[in-house]
Amino acid sequence: MDFKKKFDQPLPIINKDIDKLYFESPGSFRGQLTVKNDGGGVIAGRVMSNSSAITFDPEEFSGNDSEILFHIDTSMYNIGDILKTSAVMITNGGEHIVEFDIKIVPPAIETKEGTKIVSLNGFFEYANEQPAKASQLFRSHEFSIWLHSTGYEYMDFYERMLKDLERERAVFNFLTFNGYKKKSIIAFKNPQMVIKIAPYMDVYKGSINIVKHGIGYVDEQIFIKNNVINDGGLQLEYDRLIDSYFNENGEAQINFLIETDKLKAKRNTVIISIEEEKMELIVQKLDIIEVSLEKEFLQLKESSYIRIKNNCNSPISVDISPKDGFVKLENNKFDIKERAKIPFRIELSTMHTAQYTLVRQPEVTTEISVNAEFNNNLFTKKLNLIIGWF
Repeated sequence: MDFKKKFDQPLPIINKDIDKLYFESPGSFRGQLTVKNDGGGVIAGRVMSNSSAITFDPEEFSGNDSEILFHIDTSMYNIGDILKTSAVMITNGGEHIVEFDIKIVPPAIETKEGTKIVSLNGFFEYANEQPAKASQLFRSHEFSIWLHSTGYEYMDFYERMLKDLERERAVFNFLTFNGYKKKSIIAFKNPQMVIKIAPYMDVYKGSINIVKHGIGYVDEQIFIKNNVINDGGLQLEYDRLIDSYFNENGEAQINFLIETDKLKAKRNTVIISIEEEKMELIVQKLDIIEVSLEKEFLQLKESSYIRIKNNCNSPISVDISPKDGFVKLENNKFDIKERAKIPFRIELSTMHTAQYTLVRQPEVTTEISVNAEFNNNLFTKKLNLIIGWF
C-alpha cells in the first residue's frame, strides 16, 4: 500500500468513557482497565503512572480491546488516608488521563446476616439492632482480630471486658468506654393485665412480659405499688430485672403467683413498676356462676332463656325461683356442668291481662332468683324481667 492510501484509512481513536476511578480498600488490591478503539485501524500505546503506588501490567499494549491489569500498593498509607493520582495513556489514537482516588478504610467484619462492620460506630449500630448477636460477635476470635487490625489502641481493656460473665454488660461497658452510650428502653408488653380467678383456685400462676429496646445493660429493681393483696398474696419470681433474663429478641418474662385466699375484695388492683414504666394488674374473683337473661323485655306468651356459666371445676346445683307464677319453667333445680341455657316462657292469665289493661298499665316488672352453692360459697342474684303487651 502506498503512502497516500494510508491516509485514506480512518485513524484510531482511544475510548475516553472512563476518566475517573474511585476505590475504598483496607489494603493493597488489583484491578483491570480496558482500552478500546473508537476509530479505525489498530490502537497501540503505553500507559504510565504518576505514582509509585500504582503499577500496570503490561505497560505497553496493542489491540482494539486490550486488558491492562493494575496493582495498587497501600502499604505506605494509614486508615483514613486518600491517595489521589493519575495515569497517562499515550497512543496512536490520542492521549487520555485516568484519575485514581483511593480511600484507605478499616477492614470489614461481616456478620452472619451479611452486615458489614468497618468501624466501632458500625458495631454500635449493630449492637443497637441485634444486641444478643452483637454480644456473640464481641466474644469471637474474628472480632478480636478485626479490632486489632483497625489499629484499636486499647486491646488490654477489650481483653478485660471478655472476662465479664454478663455478656450484654460487657458490650455495653466496652461501647461506653469508647464514647458510645445508649440506655435500654424497658416497657411492659401489656400496660394492663386482667386476671380472672375461678372459685376453685387456691393459687393462680401467670407471667408478665417485658420488652427491651437498645443496647444498655439492664439491672433494675421491681416495685409493687398500691398492693391491695394482703400479706404477700402477690409473689414475683424476681425482685430485680437483669439483662440475662432477656432473650435474643429482647423479651423477658417475670413469673408470679397469687394466693387467692389473701385477696381483699372481688376486684383488686396492683401497680407494678420498673424504672418509670408501670403496669396495672387487675385481679378479679369470679362468682361460682355467672347468670344473665337472654332478653330482659318479653311480650305475652313469649319464650326466652336464662344463661348460666359454671366457673367451678365440677358440676354445680342451681335453684331458679320466679317471683310470679306467670313465669313458667320446666323445673326449678338444675345441675350445670359448664354452660347451660334454661328455657322459660310467659303465660299471663286472661284475668291478669284484663286487670292491667283496665288500669292502663302497659307492662309489669317481675324477678327471677338464681341461687347456688359451692364449697360453702353462696351465690344469689335476682334477674329483672319486664313483661309488656302494648
